[in-house]
Amino acid sequence: RYKKNVYDLPLDTPLHYPIVKDVSDNIKSELYQKYELDKARTVILMPYANSLPLMSINFWQQCVQSLLQRGYRLYTNVGRRPNGTFEQPLPGTLPLDVGLNEIFYIAGQVKCIVGYRSGLFDLLVFSKGNLICLAPQGMLNSDVKLNFPNTPSRLLPLYYDFNFFPKLNELLSQFEIESMSVANVKHKKIAPENLFFDEQNLLAAVLRAVEAL
Repeated sequence: RYKKNVYDLPLDTPLHYPIVKDVSDNIKSELYQKYELDKARTVILMPYANSLPLMSINFWQQCVQSLLQRGYRLYTNVGRRPNGTFEQPLPGTLPLDVGLNEIFYIAGQVKCIVGYRSGLFDLLVFSKGNLICLAPQGMLNSDVKLNFPNTPSRLLPLYYDFNFFPKLNELLSQFEIESMSVANVKHKKIAPENLFFDEQNLLAAVLRAVEAL
């Protein structure tokens, strides 16, 4: 879809991995001096995206508090927005403001990155990091791991649809149905354990995934 609609290329155009330069030893040393890069304790959060509606700040605040209680060191990846303003770190976290080459290196030096689906996150699947990607279930068709199944990262996609049951209840109300029990919702392509319909269950899945790494 992107090849044709965005780049006006034939659909059989081959896809290749992005080329990201490794950082020098001096920059690596500077990064370790500025940030606490620990494969057991450091978690980077990426709540921002420019092309999708963001998740609620309440979800990220609960995520921060839960991870802090478990003893993790937290950073929020921040940068300049298209309108020129700077993104703010989530309360309780420190800002991580680095370039693309640096974030590729850092991804492999921390416990994991928990992030909302974004262009940067799409690129990070080609890093050597542990990634937990949160995305609206409608984004499944553009899942990077489906296009590039052999990327070096360890990627766990977690999909959500918090509007599913409110929409269902609205529909039932239109037909004057008083109540209805839904035992299970099956998606054609998403495993049941990777699809969530409320923030609390999604948050619990994120915490389990971080602890399991």
